Amino acid sequence: MKLHYRGLSYESHSENIETIETGVTGIFRGQTYQIRRPLVEACSQPHMNLKYRGIAYTVNPTSAIKPQISQKNNGNNPAFG
Repeated sequence: MKLHYRGLSYESHSENIETIETGVTGIFRGQTYQIRRPLVEACSQPHMNLKYRGIAYTVNPTSAIKPQISQKNNGNNPAFG
C-alpha cells in the first residue's frame, strides 16, 4: 500500500497473521465479536545488553524469577519428617 506523510511517500508492507478462534465472545460498544489468537506464537525478543547511567544490565523478557523453596528440615515443620 502506498502512503504519504508530510509530502513523503512510502510503501507499507503489512504482515498477514494467521489466527484461530478461541471460543470467547467479547462485547464492545454493544457489538459482539469473536476473540481470536495467533496460530503461531510471536517470537521472543532477543537478549539485550543495556547500560543505564554507566551501569550495565541485561534484559531477557522470556525468563522470570522463579521462587526457590528450601526442602531441608529444620525441625520446626513435621511435614518434612
